[in-house]
Amino acid sequence: MINLAAAERVEAWVAAAVSAGATLATGGGRDGATVEPTVLTDVPEDAKVMAEEVFGPVLSLNPVASVDEASRG
Repeated sequence: MINLAAAERVEAWVAAAVSAGATLATGGGRDGATVEPTVLTDVPEDAKVMAEEVFGPVLSLNPVASVDEASRG
């Protein structure tokens, strides 16, 4: 990340998503300003990692029933 504050923000957003019910599939750790590549699943739609641009190595995966449902976003 560009600085420690940005890494701490990403770490906090990931932690908030997990607290709200997301599953941490991999990653999520931080060493100084370095954030591990992180994959979250079943992330609530109102979690910041879903609603705002993370600007960090975070991927959120949520299942959808169809291509139409996926493209409605």
